[in-house]
Amino acid sequence: MLFILLILIGWITLDFYLGRKTYTTPAFRRFADGEIELIDDGESLYEKLHADIQHAAHTVDLSFFIFRSDDTGERFLTLLERKAAEGVRVRLMVDQVGSALTRSRRKSLETYGVKVKLAAPVRPPFFLAALNRRNHRKTTVIDGKAAYTGGFNAGEEYIGRRTKLGFWRDYHVRLTDGAADTLQQIFDADWAENTAVGTKEGDGRIQIVASNGTELEKVMGDMINKAESSLDMVTPYYIPPASIHAAVVKATARGVNVRLLVPMFADHPFVKETGFTYFQELLEAGADVLLYNRGFFHGKAVIIDRQLADVGTANLDYRSMYWNQELNLIIENHSVLQTLNEAVQRDMADAVPLYLKDLTDRSAWQRLKGGIGRRIRWLL
Repeated sequence: MLFILLILIGWITLDFYLGRKTYTTPAFRRFADGEIELIDDGESLYEKLHADIQHAAHTVDLSFFIFRSDDTGERFLTLLERKAAEGVRVRLMVDQVGSALTRSRRKSLETYGVKVKLAAPVRPPFFLAALNRRNHRKTTVIDGKAAYTGGFNAGEEYIGRRTKLGFWRDYHVRLTDGAADTLQQIFDADWAENTAVGTKEGDGRIQIVASNGTELEKVMGDMINKAESSLDMVTPYYIPPASIHAAVVKATARGVNVRLLVPMFADHPFVKETGFTYFQELLEAGADVLLYNRGFFHGKAVIIDRQLADVGTANLDYRSMYWNQELNLIIENHSVLQTLNEAVQRDMADAVPLYLKDLTDRSAWQRLKGGIGRRIRWLL
């Protein structure tokens, strides 16, 4: 029995180690320009997406991590079928693990001419690593001229129709011009399962980073280290790599006003309790931790001195930094920064502060879950 257990542990370790080495590749990084519109509620996002798709003349490329087989999902699928029937090239890419698009529904779409692909397939030889490596980019491009990315997926809960979580706050962006063209390149590379490798090109105000389990940790850490007066972070999951957490604590030590907004309620096991183990360290360092309680908060943004920002699909956790395919925008000297700052300030106003006393009042079960989560943080 011991021998079998050792073999199992060895297999799991090798699967994760060799699989991550195989799947992680250099990030695609490119500077571009274009208009950016921030969208922070699902109804508005879906209206804009549907309008852009309805007006598509040549191509519609749609990608989601989670795609629900509910009324919201069906509205998208029906629209895609109609556009394909009109002669528009339509490609739908959904994550194999995150989405619930049945084989029969995929075949139905294909009869209309919609091309369907399951992203990040789980296959040998590294099953466990492949299972953890998800396409989380949520990229949509219409005619190569308008593009979307951010935190929203496709489903009823994202417009507040899931009673457990209620109102859903998130951040998504609509891009045009060179930025939209860059997202088209990223979508094409994902469709071909050929990770694009790029360098810092161009002279635009938007740096687009498509990461594949590498470099995002350094990108985030470098940004945080630049903070001089303020550091505002909003994320649904705060389980960061040690270097990022240390950078946040150091920012507080050098006098930066650090604020972190996370949801009051959790949508996944262990993440809230694990986050609390980090919150204690932040509070002791002098940072403010705020719990959003108007509904569920799923937005992802980091704002430095209100002049430099990161917004996109990545959470401040190990999964986004080390496993997932993510897509982030680093924005400087752009008009959207004011809108993003205002959105973050408003959402922080809809939150309650967390105090050290709240952490000491946690039950033994909550502490145990936090301790377990901290030990498996690289999977959260």
